[in-house]
Formats: sequence, C-alpha cells, structure tokens
Amino acid sequence: MKNSLAFAASAVLIAAVALGLWAAPREPATVKIVRDDLVMVVTLDNGTKLKVTTKGTPLAAGTHFVKSVQFYKKDEKGRVWELRSTDRLGGIKAITCSSGQEKILDPGPPIVWHLWAKRGEGASADKVNINISAVGQYNAVYYNAAYLGRKHGPPPVLRLVGEDGKVLYTAQFPFGGSVRHTWQIPAGFKGKYKVDIQPTLGPFKWKNNREGHFFEVE
Repeated sequence: MKNSLAFAASAVLIAAVALGLWAAPREPATVKIVRDDLVMVVTLDNGTKLKVTTKGTPLAAGTHFVKSVQFYKKDEKGRVWELRSTDRLGGIKAITCSSGQEKILDPGPPIVWHLWAKRGEGASADKVNINISAVGQYNAVYYNAAYLGRKHGPPPVLRLVGEDGKVLYTAQFPFGGSVRHTWQIPAGFKGKYKVDIQPTLGPFKWKNNREGHFFEVE
C-alpha cells in the first residue's frame, strides 16, 4: 500500500513539474523597423495597436493577424505625413514570432509604383487601360496618396510622354489602392509613349517600376 501511495505521489509530482514547465510564461519577442526616420503602426485583428520604431516593441510569441499598417514620417517643415495600407496586405497579413526573437518588420517605403498599360481589343482597340498600384516591400498595397492630418493629398497625376519628349496626354487617377484610367487614343495616332506618375507622397520615397519604358500603339 505504501509503495502504491509513493508511486502515486511521484506521478503527481512529475505531472506537476511537467505542467509547470509547459505553462511557464514565454519571453515576448521584440519587433522593430530598420529606418529611424519612420514610425510604423500595426493594427491587429483584435484591435491592438503596435507602435514600432528602431527601438523595438514587445509582442507576445505566436501568430498575430494584421488588420492594417500605417507609416508616419516628418517632412522638412516638421509636418507629419501618413501612408496607409489597403486591405491587400501581402506578406504582412500576419506576424509570426517566437519567444525572445528580434523580429524585423519593414513592409513600407520606398513605394514602388507597379504600372502597366494595355490596349483594348475589338471595339475597345481605340483605348488603353493604364493600371497602377502603390506597393511596399512585402507586396502590401498602399493608398496612392499620403495623408497630411486627416485629409489625403490629391491622387497621382498621369502623363503620357512621346519619344520626342512631348506630353501626349495628362489626367488624374482616382484615389484608392489599385486604380485604373482609360486613355482614348487620338485618331490616327501611332507610336511609342511612356507613362510618368506624379504622386503626392510627401516625404515618402518612391520609384516607378516602368521608369523609362516605352509602350507602343502600332
């Protein structure tokens, strides 16, 4: 009987130790960005907001689903501009980190304008559809104009420029994430053109992935 009781007590002790080890609190991770001129704010699905800088912010180990991302940066006048993500979050739609890990998050600027222009077919052969998206480093899509205060700036201006440098067409995209504009090809026009984008992004750096590329209307 004594042996049975001793065995049971030992089993309880072992189970308690194992449970204690399993339930021991894990050290949080530290998330940070690498650019000291930016502040990143991540809003998680549960409503938690993380302000992330180069100094690091604690985050519990595990997988956290992301609702939105914003970047903030001051211009030379000290004004704070904001760049907001859309619902297309790419590689930042979830943050997974392990206990004690230093997690680097840097999905934002410089923004790359993903641009393409395609001529229609059939009855639409006299039109060119031009699409742009403002894309960050993790393929997250951002709104195409930065905010200053509570208002966003004007959306990007579109310019079509011929090989001779003359401006063939000027228009403005609508405000949004991935947006489209349709160019009505002038009657009898044939030749090459490039697409220039002039956005309002304040101090945020950007580039055009089709810079210098010429499309052609044959």
